[in-house]
Amino acid sequence: MDLSNLDFQQESEKSIVVQLRHPTSGKILEGATISVKGQQSDSFQSAIRELERKRSKMSAAVALNYDESGKREADDEMLNSSLITGWTGIEEEGKKVAFSTAEAARIIKKYRWIGNQVAMAAMDGSNFLPN
Repeated sequence: MDLSNLDFQQESEKSIVVQLRHPTSGKILEGATISVKGQQSDSFQSAIRELERKRSKMSAAVALNYDESGKREADDEMLNSSLITGWTGIEEEGKKVAFSTAEAARIIKKYRWIGNQVAMAAMDGSNFLPN
């Protein structure tokens, strides 16, 4: 078995285009796409290591409060936004939203359903199989 045929890490560095879907109906949102790296990408793994370093420095009492205070959700939002490399067709109140990492984090926080779709695409290893 040639493991290089299953090198998800290398392929995870290449962004895939995710067609956004309506959060309740599942219908394709025409023209709205987000480019996403895989969860095995170096940038995502680096973000995870940084969070682990931060959490390892917490006392048990602080860590318990951390989980209950909603900060874990903020961490998840940050991780999901680290997967985004660009987008097309993203607008708010009729105005195009230019891509930046800061805007990606803001969009993920405000529209959690987008974060969910990003995470699902990034977790699906079949999206990052070598050709």
